[in-house]
Amino acid sequence: MGGISRSDRQHSSVLSTLTLGCLLVAGCSAPPAPLASAPSSSKASTSAAPTPAASQSAVPAPDAPASAPAAPSVSAPSRPVWTTPKSSNVCTEYARAPLYAQIYYTREECEKWVRERGCQPGYRCFDGCNWGGCMPGGDAMTSTSMMCWVAFTSDIHFEPGTSKLSRQPDWKFLVTQIQGAFRAPERHLLVLGYTEPSEVDNVAAQGQLAQQRAQVVLKELTKRGLPAKRIVAKVGDAEQLPPMGEEADLYRVHFEFDPGERVRNDYEPASLEYQEFCGVKPRRGE
Repeated sequence: MGGISRSDRQHSSVLSTLTLGCLLVAGCSAPPAPLASAPSSSKASTSAAPTPAASQSAVPAPDAPASAPAAPSVSAPSRPVWTTPKSSNVCTEYARAPLYAQIYYTREECEKWVRERGCQPGYRCFDGCNWGGCMPGGDAMTSTSMMCWVAFTSDIHFEPGTSKLSRQPDWKFLVTQIQGAFRAPERHLLVLGYTEPSEVDNVAAQGQLAQQRAQVVLKELTKRGLPAKRIVAKVGDAEQLPPMGEEADLYRVHFEFDPGERVRNDYEPASLEYQEFCGVKPRRGE
């Protein structure tokens, strides 16, 4: 006879109890899912499916006390300064002090300094031998102190009392050295001839022989490709001739360049020496 079995009544009672409990407890947003009805057969399986673990909302850990934000570091604003740009007499305001010159805090102080100084700080130049520049305070110029000239030596020997070469010098070496010096188009070569007083009887003959010897060398140089218009043969001043040693009577031609010091055109245009070659020296005021 159909009716509610004891098992079904128990199931209904459990369901009612769960529903009531859910209504009484805050936070139960939906009624529990209905339980599956147990089969009426007495041969119902006694094995039950494993109950999944109830999902629980993770309880957040209490927030760690936030550290107080670090106060921003406030540096004192840098004070503008006055000085002149490199190689200039114009007082200019700078946010930061440049390293090459003295500084002042007002334009008036800077302009007074410009009127009294001797050179322009930041100025430097190369004169072909030494580097020079203005001191940071503008008091004076400084410079290195090397001695250097465009020069070379070569033994050119003549038979005593004649303009005939006693032996051939190294013409290739001579030409190479002169070509290097001729890199500067304004430079000329002086071939200076000399004689010993013992070689000829009178002063006029000495000068004539000295000139002949210089001309012999000039001819040999131009024969090897050097431009004659840049070479001058002349009699040298015997009083300015340094001692020659034991072969003084044979070693009777010298070379000099005009100008003898290095000039800007001795250097490559891309080189620092060329770009900062000394021109007009800085003046007290412009």
